[in-house]
Amino acid sequence: MTIGLPWDCTVSGVPASLQGSARKRTDWQQRVSTAAAQRWPAQEPPLNQPLALLVAFLHSGQPVDVDNMLKPTLDGLTGVCYVDDAQLEQVIGVRWDLSRTLRLGRLSPILVTAVVRAVSDGAPFVYLRLSPPVELEEMLQ
Repeated sequence: MTIGLPWDCTVSGVPASLQGSARKRTDWQQRVSTAAAQRWPAQEPPLNQPLALLVAFLHSGQPVDVDNMLKPTLDGLTGVCYVDDAQLEQVIGVRWDLSRTLRLGRLSPILVTAVVRAVSDGAPFVYLRLSPPVELEEMLQ
């Protein structure tokens, strides 16, 4: 079996900051690894190809610095979803307050379920989506 891209998952909670304590980073990386492993097909090895990753933190008034949340999250996916984070040709980090409008119609079912749960109970989460990288010209349009 091969992994169909895009692939996605969610991780409950506030992501650890690169500037946070080593324990918080390690705990977050483990949470990311566990959540990813639960969605990753059984017996399927990590991908070994160029990839793009979207890391979106959806919250209600709990902002974090986008750049500081990326590395601990990327490290948590290493060995589960990809062999090495050096395979990531593109990484997009997003912070989104759930008080803002978000049209659910075209979103992944995994993301829709997490958004509905987060809006009802106020619990923040991180959405992760792996996909093939896109050409630079497409990104610049």
